[in-house]
Amino acid sequence: MLDPDREARGLRLAGLRPMSAGEHNTPQRGNGIWGVVPILLAVGLFARFASLVPSIAAGEALTVVRPWVPSLGISLAVLVDGLSLTFAPLIGGIGALVLLYSNSYLAGHRHFARSALHLTAFMLSMLGLVLADDLMLRFVFWELTTFTSYLLIGFSHTAEKSRRNALQALFVTGQAGPPSSPG
Repeated sequence: MLDPDREARGLRLAGLRPMSAGEHNTPQRGNGIWGVVPILLAVGLFARFASLVPSIAAGEALTVVRPWVPSLGISLAVLVDGLSLTFAPLIGGIGALVLLYSNSYLAGHRHFARSALHLTAFMLSMLGLVLADDLMLRFVFWELTTFTSYLLIGFSHTAEKSRRNALQALFVTGQAGPPSSPG
């Protein structure tokens, strides 16, 4: 069970609870590099995609295509257009806020690094899903999103309810993947 003071610090950090005099609005020490790097990555993604808004709003689209399995004609294709640019900064911005909140809420938790890794992987999977311009790549990122959701929901793996809910989410989201898969 998490400490109520830690939860209050997390709510203050997320801007959902005002600070009283003398309180500090900074992440707890002890999270180390896992408390800083994912947040910087999320903020950097937000800033990068936000910087693309003027050119995309002017009608440009950014496309990157790299051969993946050339013998089968499969390429990795990424597209930044108006629709994907609507979601990409949201993913980076909300990801940064969630990571910032978890930095305080889970401060000192023995599995904090694992939590930060799972949150970052989920954020990057979602980003890949909205930027994918290829059905195969979209399927890969959908499956990564499914798997990282399972890991996040099952974070408290010693609790039966957490394990059951994680398996249920894996089953439900896993069922949506095959109908949308290529072939």
